[in-house]
Amino acid sequence: ITSIRRQQKDDYISDDDGLLVLSGLSAGALGYFVYLLAGISVVGSSAILWVILAALIGQTKWRHSWEREQQQAYTVSSIALAAVLILGMSIGTFTFTKMLIGDHLIINFYNSADLGQYDQAIVSADAAFSLYPNGRYQSDIGRFYIQSRQSSKAIDTFKKAVLAEPLEADYRVFLANSYAMTYSLSKGSDRVRYLKMAVDELNKVVERCRYSVPANFLLGSYYFLLEKDDLSIKYLRVVESIDANYPNLSSNLARAYKRMVNDKMAEYYMKKAATATESP
Repeated sequence: ITSIRRQQKDDYISDDDGLLVLSGLSAGALGYFVYLLAGISVVGSSAILWVILAALIGQTKWRHSWEREQQQAYTVSSIALAAVLILGMSIGTFTFTKMLIGDHLIINFYNSADLGQYDQAIVSADAAFSLYPNGRYQSDIGRFYIQSRQSSKAIDTFKKAVLAEPLEADYRVFLANSYAMTYSLSKGSDRVRYLKMAVDELNKVVERCRYSVPANFLLGSYYFLLEKDDLSIKYLRVVESIDANYPNLSSNLARAYKRMVNDKMAEYYMKKAATATESP
């Protein structure tokens, strides 16, 4: 809004219809920034933002000063300019090629895993990650380990995913699940520490994504196992406020209230669990 008003004041709008077009383009740019702040940006759509910004500049007289600056820039040595362009293109090509090969290797991982060739699948996935370190590759490998009940390898893999993309909530949820699986598969007296590690990871998720349904549900479930029924109910009720029919939600609430000797609430949720379309 400030930009548009300033352009009106300084007579920077190129024609009578410029204000309408400029307003639309400005709204588009602003909408994209809001889209980014919501955390749902897709990298491939970034080109749209630059197109909007280019059109935005094109609707103003700022483009004339930009053209003059570009004409002055052309006086720079053509050899130096060519060298910079070649260097930039080389770096871009190298990076793109690594990503392309990484995607090819991860496809080999899927195919090998489907055929039961698990050793070859892991080799392909590790090679993909070495070329193009990103959380998605490690997440896919980790879920493979989860399915094969290899919890310790799943933990190591999801740790790499979190390290590659520390702000991705799903990877921390997967890591917490891996800790919980280790807890369920262990028989030693120290196995509770894995459950506490799972809770720590999930708390990091809800600090940033307060209304994450999976994180809140798992927190409620794990706090119940730790016999912290008040915290269990707290997080399960968050899930209830978002999706009252979430699988196993009512039955878990009923168990927590029953152990707190709140028979009225326990009975309410037991009845709700019996009538709800919850998964077994």
